[in-house]
Amino acid sequence: IIGFDSFAPLMGLWGGDTNQDQDVQKLFNEVFHPLRNAGHCVVFLDHVPKNTKNNGFAIGSQNKKAQVDLALRVDLDAHGTHSIYVLQSRVII
Repeated sequence: IIGFDSFAPLMGLWGGDTNQDQDVQKLFNEVFHPLRNAGHCVVFLDHVPKNTKNNGFAIGSQNKKAQVDLALRVDLDAHGTHSIYVLQSRVII
């Protein structure tokens, strides 16, 4: 398992902008997909905005979500209970 936390600092190493689809695509093509295609489990964390009405997506995430095999959201409620939601799955889980 290879983990990246979070997307924005990694994007910065490539000189890209997380809100630019071409930059997001380049990072997937040059980093994530080659690792996945080599047989590694690649996990990256992307944080949702603090004040959002859409809990399913982080800022600039449409292209990121389009590239991943599995997208999950983890919520923590006021009682300390965590809930995990599958936002997208191209795999059998």
